[in-house]
Amino acid sequence: MEPHKISIPEFFTGKNIFITGATGFMGKALIEKLLRSCPAIGTIYVLVRPKKGKELQERLQQLTANALYDRLKVEQPNLKFEDKIKPLAGEMTALQLGLSATDRQTIVDYVHVIYHVAASVRFDDSLKDATIMNVRGTREVCQLSLDTKNLQAHIHVSTAFANCDRPEAGEVLYPPSMDWRQLIEIAENFNPDELAILGEKFISPMPNTYCFTKNVAEHVVNDMCMGRIPAKIFRPSIVVSTMNEEPVVGWIDNFNGPVGILTAYSKGIMRTIYASLKYKPDYIPVDVATKALIACTWDLALRAPTVPEVLQCTSYSVDWIRPNLEVLTSLALEVQREFPLNDIVWYPSTNVTTSTTICYVRTVLFMLLPSLLVDGLLKVSGRKPILTRLQKRMYVAQLALRYFLNNEWLYSNDNLLALQKRILAQDFADWDYDFATYDNQTYLCQCALGCRRYLLKEPDDTLPRARRHAVRMYWLNIAVQAMFVCLLMWIVCRMDFVQGGFEKISGGF
Repeated sequence: MEPHKISIPEFFTGKNIFITGATGFMGKALIEKLLRSCPAIGTIYVLVRPKKGKELQERLQQLTANALYDRLKVEQPNLKFEDKIKPLAGEMTALQLGLSATDRQTIVDYVHVIYHVAASVRFDDSLKDATIMNVRGTREVCQLSLDTKNLQAHIHVSTAFANCDRPEAGEVLYPPSMDWRQLIEIAENFNPDELAILGEKFISPMPNTYCFTKNVAEHVVNDMCMGRIPAKIFRPSIVVSTMNEEPVVGWIDNFNGPVGILTAYSKGIMRTIYASLKYKPDYIPVDVATKALIACTWDLALRAPTVPEVLQCTSYSVDWIRPNLEVLTSLALEVQREFPLNDIVWYPSTNVTTSTTICYVRTVLFMLLPSLLVDGLLKVSGRKPILTRLQKRMYVAQLALRYFLNNEWLYSNDNLLALQKRILAQDFADWDYDFATYDNQTYLCQCALGCRRYLLKEPDDTLPRARRHAVRMYWLNIAVQAMFVCLLMWIVCRMDFVQGGFEKISGGF
């Protein structure tokens, strides 16, 4: 394959972009990277769902107020976001994306690249809701791409777990879980209650409606774009905090999936989890995923293939980023000691088990009962109880993640590595996404600090106080454990058969 002759920033010069899911985790990172590293880019149109009491420009200001954009504001002080980013009122669950005729025509006439990033990522969504959002919504975006006059690339962001019914998956399109046309028709016409009853049968062997509908949505892209427009199916694995200063170390903006569990663990309110210690999670830093997403757009547009392609953005080939859960748990404990969260409820410790019985007993004894006690004290003191509600949410989240914490997948990333080799030397500084030289200890420290700064809004200058509080909670934990052991020994010694045994022994002397 001949090397490309123009750089990534040169390709995006003057190009107009349309993005769905712009207010989501990857959407924010995508916009920031395009604006910062491709300053001559044209207009970025973003689909924004109207919210009652909030104007579209207000939603845009809220988006760019995120700490993710701080570096961009420093490097390009004259940049006016309202000139570069144009919010368009719309809704992913509506036909034709809920766009006005004028806004739709603007996209059709002027846009060159379309990124479909939006999706419902809830594991507990009903089949109807997940289908309307993830499958029918994909159909509407594909139709918009087909109508767009100057389109050079259509990028569909899927997930590596669209094929989680297979222990190994390559960068190919596998047979669909169901025909997408039939699924949309069922979601549109079936009674929601009837569909809920039939849901498990429909999605089997997939674990949830998210994976099922993302699998089907890939075939919407393939069937509609085949031979008509250049299209790429981009499959990231678990997308987590930024790894490098792209644009800032450790940035993250949601508690989804493993981040929520790690935060609950660090706060001391999660004491047990049902998972395999041998499980190796496949996760990818969001800055790495964003660079690869933009680079594959450049590559796709310049080659203009007629058959939709697949790229898996996974850590399959990177050993350091795929340690098992036993190693990660040990590292997380070390990191927590160095960077504890403020006002931890108890000293962090967790039991990883594959026994449902042990997990249930520990959940009741060490999570639910203490939460009920603390909430009772809060209620008596006139404050709002929160821990029991949090424990319920965590338990539901654990149930949703059990399938993923007890299975392992191998998602090859040959196309990702091949794409990296096609990046021009002049683009390496901004677009190389090699992360093979990092180590877990460093990265987890960055994640811990990022969680403090960006999710919990805990300034770095509160760390000394947090460390002192963590030390107090450590000794309190030791004291309570010692009291529990003493109480248990006292109870045992008070039992009749034990006392009788002591009497027989003493009588022998």
